[in-house]
Amino acid sequence: MNNLHQTLTLAMIFFGAAVSADTTIEFSVSDSSSPQTRSQTAYVKDGTIFVKAAGGDPQIDLLFNRNQSAITIINHGDRTHMSFDEAKITQLSDQAQGMMSMVQKQLAESLANLPPEQAARMKEMMGGFGAPSGNQPPPPPKQMVKRGMLTINDMKCRQIDMMSGNEKVAQLCVADASSLGLAGDDFETIKAFQAFGERLSEKASKVSAQFGGTVPDFGGIQIDGVPVEMRNFSGPVSSVMTVTKLASGVGDVSMAIPQGYVPRQLPSLPTM
Repeated sequence: MNNLHQTLTLAMIFFGAAVSADTTIEFSVSDSSSPQTRSQTAYVKDGTIFVKAAGGDPQIDLLFNRNQSAITIINHGDRTHMSFDEAKITQLSDQAQGMMSMVQKQLAESLANLPPEQAARMKEMMGGFGAPSGNQPPPPPKQMVKRGMLTINDMKCRQIDMMSGNEKVAQLCVADASSLGLAGDDFETIKAFQAFGERLSEKASKVSAQFGGTVPDFGGIQIDGVPVEMRNFSGPVSSVMTVTKLASGVGDVSMAIPQGYVPRQLPSLPTM
């Protein structure tokens, strides 16, 4: 499921489209965990974005509905579908944060009862995990640094470095609507999908591993335009995603949950 997770989190901030009200987007994804480059196709129509064989898994499709501001994962293997919206992710994030605070408090109390040398060794082994979160220094603020213009697959875009202090966490090449011919309903759907992903990235940092955890948190910075390439350097696995082709129309692709598929609930985190 890791490939699906990467597609889900990366795609949320990444789509471009053509002039037509129905658009097909081809893009490639690769990461440092595997030398293989995966080709993906997405379709935009009537307020919906549909990713076929998400993450390279032929049994999994992904569906975003702009009006509902929700994502559905369709599993053809067991004929089920699972939907979640921002409220559900916020709930999971709050649960995870509460669990983390409780665990840190219990560890801190346990360390306080150990001899100083033993407590120091334990803290070193845990990498500071047992320390209360309030004692941790705040992360450096995110900032966006605009660079020069590039052309990627015949698409003109501006390079943008996303910095966290002195560290580059991501590099994007962003095209504006006019240079790509973005217009109408597809553009609004893509922007809604992008905004949805940015909010999830910001709110769900405590549970991001459940959805890939590979998209950097941009700290609330809004991206003005559509990234046609993104290089992510944050986290243990670096990744690259590039739009390779834009075409009008979606053919005869069905952008809906198949009849007879059973709904499943996104699982809640265990309580302590």
